[in-house]
Amino acid sequence: MVQPLRIDMSQTFGYPLALELTPWSEGVSWINDISNQRFVNAYHEDKGLSLAWLFNTPEGTHWHAQFPSELADALLAFETRFRQHTFSSLWFVSRSKAAQELLVSAPLLVWFIMEHAKQACLTPDDVFPLFGLKRTQILALHNLPASPAVLKLLNKYQATDFNQQDIHLIRELYARFDARLLSRFQRLHRDLAIWLIDQPDIMDYPFIYDLDDTDILSIRTTLRDTLAMAGQAEQPQARRQLQNCRQLDGLHALHDRLVTHYNRLQRAKHKNTLFPACRLSGSDTIVPISNTYDLLQEGSDMKHCIGSYNPRVLRGEYFVFKVLAPERATLGLHYVRGELKVDQLRLKRNATPTKETQEAVYWWLTNQEK
Repeated sequence: MVQPLRIDMSQTFGYPLALELTPWSEGVSWINDISNQRFVNAYHEDKGLSLAWLFNTPEGTHWHAQFPSELADALLAFETRFRQHTFSSLWFVSRSKAAQELLVSAPLLVWFIMEHAKQACLTPDDVFPLFGLKRTQILALHNLPASPAVLKLLNKYQATDFNQQDIHLIRELYARFDARLLSRFQRLHRDLAIWLIDQPDIMDYPFIYDLDDTDILSIRTTLRDTLAMAGQAEQPQARRQLQNCRQLDGLHALHDRLVTHYNRLQRAKHKNTLFPACRLSGSDTIVPISNTYDLLQEGSDMKHCIGSYNPRVLRGEYFVFKVLAPERATLGLHYVRGELKVDQLRLKRNATPTKETQEAVYWWLTNQEK
């Protein structure tokens, strides 16, 4: 006979406390044993523990061995993706065949049901029938269109820790755009959904429909800079060229050509003027850019439009530095309430730097400001 899993947590909390989880064969429930008084928890109460951690404790190894392996794997994958409702899902999955089938085939819809149950304070008897609904009917629990097209888009949707924000984003997309247009996306990252809602006209650019989970902020910056340079360099054909870009490489190629053209125009237009000195001194790896031509060269080297900041740098409102390590990057500083703060820190083509590079720059800035 399989015994309950019992975890003594007295040392952690400083008073007699144990968490007990009943076996799979009985339907998994959790009981708090506080000073020998037992309290059965409701299915939706958050345990504050990781299922993966429980599985790997010495006590938990035997307890979870009775779980059907496919369901154990599905529960762990659910916890990794959603970080909410794992234990409430376990409660139902250990009692309902329909819940088991839905967890394996469409875990996101299990999350939808659990989130709805929590928001509506449903009893277990109210929740069990929901696992037997048509999948499109489950969408309607969160006021999403009850359409197979929405199910397909959700299968393409990429987000860590899926939450109510994502439901709102999907709802907004279907309120603003034709379903046939949305069906063209091969995958849809959360950051891309936010971008689409902020700037609906990017739907005109074919490369948008095939973006993976690449740095969306970097792509967004590159497109913005491309359009800005096209306007300043009087290149109206650039927008038409963007409408023919089916791959991200096409955007980068157009952007790089415009950077070269823009910087050539700026070099011909402006004298090589020294910039006002920044009150912050550089270092061996963070080097101030001191004149107009060096600023334009930085834009050419790094394939971005930092050269467009020349007027602000000349007025002493903005300061640009070359970052040489840990990665080659461009750093822009501006004043915020009298203090110099980071405005941008970008690698080549506006890519986002690693955490190591960001920390190195912020360490330098913090120590300069002391």
